[in-house]
Amino acid sequence: MDILKIIDKKRKGLALSKEEIDFFVKSATDEKIPDYQISALLMAICINGMNKEETFNLTVSMLNSGEIVDLSKIKGIKVDKHSTGGVSDTTSIALIPILACANLVSVKMSGRGLGFTGGTIDKLETFENIKLDFTKKEIIDQVNELGCIICSQSSNLAPADKKLYAIRDITSTVESIPLIASSIMSKKLASGNDLIFLDVKIGNGAFMKDLKSAKILASLMVEIGKMYNKKICAAITDMNQPLGNGIGCALEIKDAIDVLQGKQNRLADLVQYIATKIMVLSGKYTEKNALQKYDEIIKSNLAYKKFLEMIEYQNGDASIIENKITKMKPTDIFTSDIEGYVESYDTQKLGMLVCDMGGGKKTLKDTINHFCGIYAYKKIGDKVSQDDILFDIYNGKKMSIPEIKTELASCIKISKKKPKNIPKLVFAFIS
Repeated sequence: MDILKIIDKKRKGLALSKEEIDFFVKSATDEKIPDYQISALLMAICINGMNKEETFNLTVSMLNSGEIVDLSKIKGIKVDKHSTGGVSDTTSIALIPILACANLVSVKMSGRGLGFTGGTIDKLETFENIKLDFTKKEIIDQVNELGCIICSQSSNLAPADKKLYAIRDITSTVESIPLIASSIMSKKLASGNDLIFLDVKIGNGAFMKDLKSAKILASLMVEIGKMYNKKICAAITDMNQPLGNGIGCALEIKDAIDVLQGKQNRLADLVQYIATKIMVLSGKYTEKNALQKYDEIIKSNLAYKKFLEMIEYQNGDASIIENKITKMKPTDIFTSDIEGYVESYDTQKLGMLVCDMGGGKKTLKDTINHFCGIYAYKKIGDKVSQDDILFDIYNGKKMSIPEIKTELASCIKISKKKPKNIPKLVFAFIS
């Protein structure tokens, strides 16, 4: 096949055949075509799109470029959850032990993050010496014994995606729904789980900014999963404000622990929503039974005990919770100089501020200060009195306190009147 003819075909807006897509993905992965030709085809896809069949074929071709994890030796329904990412989103860390307590085995393979405060793996590294890289046998053994694992994603999973994403990132071709869908789903399908829940974030702190685009992306990913015979559903959830209170690894771990210990807030509401939806989709629970089981798991402290068991099983130092995380003291505070109501957040700017403070990575070579961050006390619509504390500051020494406070002032808007349109937690559910 001729890559030039394939580029020309897509440039004209025509659909590519499975064979043409397979040729492109294999040639790109094996570095048999130059990056500028890969870029040209990606730009043509970005401009002219792909139909559902093309997107499915691209997904399958990408997942077949590497290892497809065989989890058949793990007993029970294997569950995975994926978030498109946002600020203070520590849902997975609370969710996984809860599902294990509901007799749904969770094999959560996660990556590291750039920008904001890192991915799930970065956050778990708050626990010193925690083991996050596993062989397939180690994963199977732990899950069969414990019921859950959170571990690093194998480097052999969908290597074509790594190649294509690296080029998309520098050629302004990231914002393409077929390319986003195939990137996410190639890794999810290669992970070998039976049931997948997709949490698609929307808002000023998320990649997807509008509901229409988010629905198209979520629906497309659900269709791809069903075409691959997976149980799958998606929710479109709010990221117009930090999901939890903590922004920064240790603070976000504390948020997850608060959920496991029964604290009620937006993060807890989303964890409950996702957990019960997964329980129902598994076929083991009705909606009523799922809610009852969830409440039982939280109130009995079983989920928190399972979380500690998982951390210790993976060689993490769980004593850090009592010795460091719960004893963190802010460097300074940021208070309100006016009375009113929280109207809005610049959520992305708030996340990037914590990254600039040292709580996240801008390049893979950067190191994270896990105990650096911001704790936000208010949500949109909350009443604010003069001198109320809006943020605790846990400085990572990369910025001065006056610099941080100047940035914080631009991250929150307080108005005289209570806002009429307080963002929903869940905008849509797709199954």
